[in-house]
Amino acid sequence: MKKIAKAIISMGVVMAFAGCSWQIPQTVAVKTEADYSFSLGNFTNDLDESMDKDSMLGNSDGVANVAKYDYFPGKIDKNTQHYLLDLKVLDATVVSSDTAKSSSVFGSITEVTDDVPINTLENSTATVGLDFNPSTILVDMASSMGNDLEGKIKFASVPMYLYCVMPEGLDANVELKMFYGTKDSTPVQNTTPEVIFDNGIENKPKPAFQMEDNTVITNFDNTSYVNKVFVTDYLNMQNIPEESQLCISYELSAVKAKRGFDVAYANEHGIAIQIYAVIDLPLYFDVLEDVAMDVNKMSGGSEEAAEATETSNDAVTETKENEFSKYLNVMDAVSFKYIIYNLPLYSSAGMSLGIDLVGDGNYERGTEIKFVEKGKNITEDDKSVMELKQTTIQRMKAASQINPNFKIFINKDTRFSIPREKKIDMNIEIGFTTNGTVQVK
Repeated sequence: MKKIAKAIISMGVVMAFAGCSWQIPQTVAVKTEADYSFSLGNFTNDLDESMDKDSMLGNSDGVANVAKYDYFPGKIDKNTQHYLLDLKVLDATVVSSDTAKSSSVFGSITEVTDDVPINTLENSTATVGLDFNPSTILVDMASSMGNDLEGKIKFASVPMYLYCVMPEGLDANVELKMFYGTKDSTPVQNTTPEVIFDNGIENKPKPAFQMEDNTVITNFDNTSYVNKVFVTDYLNMQNIPEESQLCISYELSAVKAKRGFDVAYANEHGIAIQIYAVIDLPLYFDVLEDVAMDVNKMSGGSEEAAEATETSNDAVTETKENEFSKYLNVMDAVSFKYIIYNLPLYSSAGMSLGIDLVGDGNYERGTEIKFVEKGKNITEDDKSVMELKQTTIQRMKAASQINPNFKIFINKDTRFSIPREKKIDMNIEIGFTTNGTVQVK
């Protein structure tokens, strides 16, 4: 562009010095062989609010059995957003204080020196509805991030930590089954209660949550729990009615008091057992089919493009398009350079940027995305480069315009996560080489 401008200026200077006998030609053409580049703008958008806990998990206000938290386990992995689901799955009075006082449990025993079976269990089996349907999480996520995700991703791994509050010296076995049920906890069609835990339990209370602001930072892997089980399949279930709830049934057996059990306390207060489940829900997914996510929709368009739209009018736009079409015809090569600082999704491999320069839905894909640290001194090596095919350039010339669209492509069998900082921040510039004659007047 600079060389063309200099040529026009030089022509004007020569004619000015040559005197009035010279006439300005009716047409002017300039031969151009040069490289040009310009920025398409910074694509930035903060998505934290539109991709917050309630957007991802649904609003659980008023749900008594489930508490939801932002979760940053150990403050270690900023590339994976975690949420925490805190559930009470069992609250059983196995022996009431009235029964214990009636001496039908321990009789005249005041101190347990040998195992004492407790057979008069009052709540040995029950089913608890959790008023919570986690199968809707993937649907809510697809709505938050783009419907192209629906049915194409599944949770990679979802651990659940079990904790128990029971008297010291008490021994028991519990079988837990999980399923989706109706409001009255009847299993919904095509689901069967499946055993998730069947083993002995002991007094291992749920730890107090270590908090920073409203975020839990306790690393539950480092706590003392009864067991760690995985409930990934339950969150990946499809075609579960939205009004369903997750249910857990339990059955207590082999309950006995052992040496050291506090008989006096039991006679006064009875015997109760509570089991709590803490589900660590990392937004970490397996891709079942190729996914394409629209950058323009996620970012709201580039900042520069938005500014230009606000100040343009139809006449100016038409003039710019007519002028630009002149240079389209002499473009010999077109390339893109881009820097990606942040995306609302993260993977170390399997993601690439796709560019549709013409706006006809045909995307060319670059190499795997590399992330650049914000604030560093940018070098040319930090920029990813994509050379467009000649067929794309020919379509662009035929259309006499550019209408760039961008998508993030994620390959099938890739694993990706939603990072804690959910924003898009990238810079894209276009470069082209000209070889031909431009009619400037």
